[in-house]
Amino acid sequence: QSTWVPSLKCGATGTISSLSNILGAQLVNIYKAFNEGDTKGASEIQDSLLAPNNTVTKQFGVPGLKYAMELFGYKCGPPRLPLLPLTPEQKIQVKNVFSSF
Repeated sequence: QSTWVPSLKCGATGTISSLSNILGAQLVNIYKAFNEGDTKGASEIQDSLLAPNNTVTKQFGVPGLKYAMELFGYKCGPPRLPLLPLTPEQKIQVKNVFSSF
């Protein structure tokens, strides 16, 4: 998500984001703020999502995304092989990142 506001500035009209499965309202708020001329506000929201986005993409990938979705009440099952579910320690890390949302 670190590139969305700069992409909007270049004319993009949307994004494809893993994070939208969990924090879709925040992504909508980025889009609304930008379209209302509040690029600073859009950037601030985007910055607040960097750690969660990194957690479900670069750090833990699909297993992290699925676990984070479970934290928000979505039932999506375990990742398919060859991916493995998160370890208990990894689950704590994901939970900590998303605890403020």
